[in-house]
Amino acid sequence: MSSTLRIASAYFHHIGRREEQQDQLGQHESSKRHRFFVVDGMGGVQGGTAMANVLRKALLTDSDNPVEHAQSVVQSWFAEVFDGVPSEQLPGAVATILDVDTQDGTAVIHHVGDTRLYLLRDGMVTQLTNDQVDRDGNPNQDFGLNVVQPQIEQITLNVGDRFLLCSDGVYRALGHHPMMSLEVYLQQGTIDQACTQLLLGCEADFDDNATAWILEVQANERLRLSTTEVRSSSSIGWILVGCLVAGFGLGMVLDWSGVLPISTTKSQPTSQNPGVGTFEIHRETNPKQSVDTPQQQ
Repeated sequence: MSSTLRIASAYFHHIGRREEQQDQLGQHESSKRHRFFVVDGMGGVQGGTAMANVLRKALLTDSDNPVEHAQSVVQSWFAEVFDGVPSEQLPGAVATILDVDTQDGTAVIHHVGDTRLYLLRDGMVTQLTNDQVDRDGNPNQDFGLNVVQPQIEQITLNVGDRFLLCSDGVYRALGHHPMMSLEVYLQQGTIDQACTQLLLGCEADFDDNATAWILEVQANERLRLSTTEVRSSSSIGWILVGCLVAGFGLGMVLDWSGVLPISTTKSQPTSQNPGVGTFEIHRETNPKQSVDTPQQQ
């Protein structure tokens, strides 16, 4: 059975002002679904990054209940690596997962913690996930707990829907920009442009790791886009990447405050890139830190 819909995607993965990148993101496509997710590790440098990596690998495995499967993997890892460590000292991680069925036009949300999923439809943005936090704003649900109580909901997709799937570093930075609402960012031209504008509009306020997918539901008869990658280094200056539309071969770079080296590549999906239809932006605020790209496993 052929799919009636397809999902175009763009993402950025930013270290912010942190010393270590503890966010992860990924996508996994199977015969049943197309999964996108964002993971935010917790527990400091002694466990947050490793925890996020373990959770990411678990979510790259096809399963009807990704939270249950990931929790099982995490608990096995705890037993192997943290045997005897008090529970309050164990690392944790939160995640939001969107499992898309392009054949029947539905998607299932699996959510634990304070990462978020927003939907732009008919010019209005709705937050689809509920923040599972305590009075101090800290997550009270995460994959480090013995029992996890996820939010699980099924939604119907419409052609033209756009989603923002992000870690808290993104939406907290957005709070500094009341004049530039999320609706405005998400309606910027193509999703490539929307992703670029969101990154460049908020990155000065990225106090934490900041990671985001922007997804668009499209009719399947549209031409598929090749993967486009844009890399820049903000230690030299800032660049505004205007438009990179692979299908039409157009690219426009606006110089914001200096001249930066820009490299772009277009390739077919491999185990080392996110896949067809994905637009990638990397910006490193600390040249000594490397930012991993999502990898199919």
